[in-house]
Amino acid sequence: TGSTGGTGSTGGTGSTGGTGSTGGTGSTGGTGSTGGTGSTGGTGSTGGTGGQPPIAPGLISTSGLVVELRNVPFLSSTSLTTGLATAELNSNGQLQSIGICPSIACISRGTAEVKEAGYDQYVAWGRWTNGSTKVTVIGFNSSQQYSNNSGMHYLIGSPSASLPTSGSATYSLLGATLATGNNTAPLTLSGSASVIFAPNLGTRVGLDVTLSNPNDKLYRILSTGGLSNPIASELRLIGPNKLQGILPVLSTISSTDCTDGTCTATVSGAFFGPEQQRLGLGYQIRRGTGVKIEGVATFKKD
Repeated sequence: TGSTGGTGSTGGTGSTGGTGSTGGTGSTGGTGSTGGTGSTGGTGSTGGTGGQPPIAPGLISTSGLVVELRNVPFLSSTSLTTGLATAELNSNGQLQSIGICPSIACISRGTAEVKEAGYDQYVAWGRWTNGSTKVTVIGFNSSQQYSNNSGMHYLIGSPSASLPTSGSATYSLLGATLATGNNTAPLTLSGSASVIFAPNLGTRVGLDVTLSNPNDKLYRILSTGGLSNPIASELRLIGPNKLQGILPVLSTISSTDCTDGTCTATVSGAFFGPEQQRLGLGYQIRRGTGVKIEGVATFKKD
């Protein structure tokens, strides 16, 4: 009998398939760049002051300046125009002397006090009072005594280089001396102004100011048309930057001698600083040859 065939070998176990690799993580998108900051606009330059230096302590040539003086020693009022004159202001901006000093024609403060004074870069104002001022004319000296109820009023300013030919503006009181004269106690000034600008000499200033003591409003200087209609005002431009006019004065107090409507105020002044930032005025109230009340006032543009 033939031999039994051998048993076949068991087949080997197949190998386990390999694990597939994990897919890679996608890269994060880049952040967009921040937009650049725009450059800051440049600051505009400040307007000039008409070729004149700002008002500041020290010696200032009056050439090109506007100088209004009231109750000047041995005079009434004056405006200095000579380029030889100088004005000396102390560290507080108060006038110490003015004229062709020291020996040609000079008014110096002497022992007088300075009251109601103020100044900024455009204008200075105040009153010499309660003392004796010194007056020198070509080497000869004299003096003028002022009581506390009187004084010499001054206003000095760097005028505006040019004026608009159209438009309007209003002005509020910045500072004023106490009004003096007529043997009365000094009076406080309050009020405001308005302006209508026009070509050539058409510019006019409406003015409404009141002079008062602690109890009564004694005098009111009111231009025709008042503040609402300055085009009708008597105070007008008579030169490139020179204001002048004779305005009505009203009063309801019998003791003022102005109740009959015959009192008037002679007013003069100018605009000061760039863009007419200041309005400076000197005034004198009169009735014929009497009732002389005077002072100066400075207004700021609103």
